[in-house]
Amino acid sequence: PIPCVPWQSQTSGHAVGTFFFVATAPTMVKVKDPNAPKRATSAYFLWMNDNREKVQKKNPEASMTEMSKILGDMWKSVAEAAKKKYQDKYEAAKKKYDKAMEKYRKTPEFAAHQARVQEEKVKDTKKDVR
Repeated sequence: PIPCVPWQSQTSGHAVGTFFFVATAPTMVKVKDPNAPKRATSAYFLWMNDNREKVQKKNPEASMTEMSKILGDMWKSVAEAAKKKYQDKYEAAKKKYDKAMEKYRKTPEFAAHQARVQEEKVKDTKKDVR
């Protein structure tokens, strides 16, 4: 941490405390590829999409975060046989995505995206740390 000037009270002018600033490394911006195939939806999200409506009817006043907690707890208690159904759907969707991605990697759009990614990496490495 880099120490800073002590903070002074507006009324009395006395030093109240010292603030420290933590220098963080600049984060690299991830370049999104709008042409890339969409990833497969996970087994949990497939199950959640099928069960969300039931939970909303039971808990109409629940917020989105509360709904997520309820659904997460329910997912933990789902039997392995029931989970397997959704995991099989996920595996099928993942195979489809992998094939689409393999095909996409051979296109000029993917090459252009890779060039943009490299440009961003070069820009990020040349940024001044201050």
